[in-house]
Amino acid sequence: MLYIVNMNNTYTINTDQEILTLPYFTLNHGKPFIEYIHGNSAGRYIVNGQGNLIYFASITDGDEDVSIKPEYRKLVDAEVVSCPRDIDGRMEMEHLWELCRDWLKTVVAFGSDSELTAATSYAVMTWFAWRYDSMPYLRFIGDYGTGKTTALRALSAICYRSLNISGVISAPSLFGVVNAVQGTLLIDEADFKGAGIESQIVKILNHGYTRGVSIIRFNRKNEPQTFQAFGPKILATRLPFIDAALESRCLNIKMTPRSTEALDELNKQSVVKRSQAIASGLLYWRLKSAEMEDDWKVFDSGYSNPQRGYAPRVQQLAVPLFDCTPTGRIREVEQYFDVVNLTYLETQNNGVEAQVRRILRKELNEMNHRLTLAQLYRQLSYNCRMKNSSR
Repeated sequence: MLYIVNMNNTYTINTDQEILTLPYFTLNHGKPFIEYIHGNSAGRYIVNGQGNLIYFASITDGDEDVSIKPEYRKLVDAEVVSCPRDIDGRMEMEHLWELCRDWLKTVVAFGSDSELTAATSYAVMTWFAWRYDSMPYLRFIGDYGTGKTTALRALSAICYRSLNISGVISAPSLFGVVNAVQGTLLIDEADFKGAGIESQIVKILNHGYTRGVSIIRFNRKNEPQTFQAFGPKILATRLPFIDAALESRCLNIKMTPRSTEALDELNKQSVVKRSQAIASGLLYWRLKSAEMEDDWKVFDSGYSNPQRGYAPRVQQLAVPLFDCTPTGRIREVEQYFDVVNLTYLETQNNGVEAQVRRILRKELNEMNHRLTLAQLYRQLSYNCRMKNSSR
């Protein structure tokens, strides 16, 4: 058990350690080591020091002050980046998980218990993303007025270091802030159709699924810079993505027209305080988990990686969520991924790429070497034509 000791001085990082210092947290050998919390009066740091969690007022690395800069504090004040208000080690993980589920149920109208449970496990997983080498994306999909934005706001409050991105941002700023925060990226109205900032966001989504893949960009001096985009991402879109690879990385929750009651709940101060308590508890377990073995799971349910005949890609998406689901809720996550697997297989067999490949093979077998796009289009299934014509 870790204990919190109150202090009010400066912590100096040992330069012999393998340290990665970012504005809001520090990793030691890839594990959470220092976390910034944004209290009502002033920010503080929680350092995991030899089994104790200790408060410090500032952080130095040798002679350099690496405490958070004012511009990053302002991002928290503006609610662009979410930040725990404190740390709380009094709650067990299973209780925290259920609090997350109750919170989401209060402010988001899910279509089924399995979707609610999957979203809860995803939110919990964001605090332990450093333990995984690949990461699915959670997506709320539906037309205008279906509660997608409300769902993103609700998840933002309980996910680790949520970064809320809008279209009003330049490409250099986008890459810089994603690289600096390295938390949970949330993008509303993520229907990308053109160039500009949309294409830059697509690059982040295409490169942020697997750990260790860097985005390389050249600065004004024509010098190469690398940016890390790996981490959990929550999206809201009206349509599926055209790119099949990107589409296959998404865990979907379909939204239908809702009332404004959930949004009203989300604005109540008492409800907001509930989310702050959840974040404080999950921060404790994030730091505590750094002391665990590499094969440690958030819930020691004895349930191994899902072995239900899922397609390899679905299996990859499922593992982190199963790890972050308590035993009593495993069946609900299974039900969710059974649907994900069926949808994935249907897309593999009858999606536009699969149909085009079959049409081309047929035409080649029939020695037809001239095929116009119009002829190809007419041979696609009706559903496939309708789905892709809306682009």
